[in-house]
Amino acid sequence: MNRLKLFGLLALLLSQAVETSAATLDIIGKYGNAAGCKFMATSEIAEDMTFLTPEGWGSYAMLCRFVEVTPAGDLTRVATTICAHEGEETQTIDMLRLEKDPNGADAWTIYNSAGDDWGKVSRCP
Repeated sequence: MNRLKLFGLLALLLSQAVETSAATLDIIGKYGNAAGCKFMATSEIAEDMTFLTPEGWGSYAMLCRFVEVTPAGDLTRVATTICAHEGEETQTIDMLRLEKDPNGADAWTIYNSAGDDWGKVSRCP
């Protein structure tokens, strides 16, 4: 699956999440690293992009829609997701841990189910 098709799928998955009232993360607006915020504003794809919306999380090679979001403390959310992967036709079910910045910054760090840090995102301008 090429990048254009993957991000067409992104739009479809995120719109379906809204239409079906799937789980949402308790944030307002869009979050990303610099490349992720640029993508959200312009649709310009970059290999290092990471972004977070109330409906899901995405990167250059992966797009996940939230199916369930559960609080796990004041600053932590655990999300069950359905994910599409670049170059693959199938989808997977994954878990993400989302941690609000403990110092009060308007930012989140995303971890996969193994605890690997998948990046920090801040509110996009």
